[in-house]
Amino acid sequence: GRNYSRRQFAEAVNSVAATLYSHSVNRGDRVAMVMNPGPDLATALIGAMSVAVVAPLAPSLPVAVFIDRLARLRATQVVVDHDPPEAVVEAALKVGIPILEITPFGEPGPALALPNPDSADLALLLETAGTSGVPKVVPLSHGNLRAAAGWVADTFALGPADRSLAMMPLYHSMG
Repeated sequence: GRNYSRRQFAEAVNSVAATLYSHSVNRGDRVAMVMNPGPDLATALIGAMSVAVVAPLAPSLPVAVFIDRLARLRATQVVVDHDPPEAVVEAALKVGIPILEITPFGEPGPALALPNPDSADLALLLETAGTSGVPKVVPLSHGNLRAAAGWVADTFALGPADRSLAMMPLYHSMG
């Protein structure tokens, strides 16, 4: 529905990172992200990975599962959009984790000099499907994600003029 230029996207990513950083979110934090699918989620995910480790979670989970995931992921914050699921709000309140509302394409975040993540820094925590029991947490570094993105771009011969559509949810390993 909405189209953004690369510049608008980059500005929104930086705004998310600066907003989180201004709330004292940093590399030592594990941010659970529960947002509705779409450009805001994709932008917030990339912006948040710039300053912390992010664990995207499905917004349809029940309270008990959110409580379990927040504890297992050792989440220090929960990032939501303007319309968070009641279950995640209830879960975060029960376990005492702050909730931060992010609007990537809203008002620009503060102008801050942000540190660049190192290749070895963790960027993303994904959960396996749990087909053999309890889902496992898979940590991915910035280097892992760069290598995977490069492989996809090379495999499909993607270039600057190409556009793509992500069909998998961003809390899924192929998202």
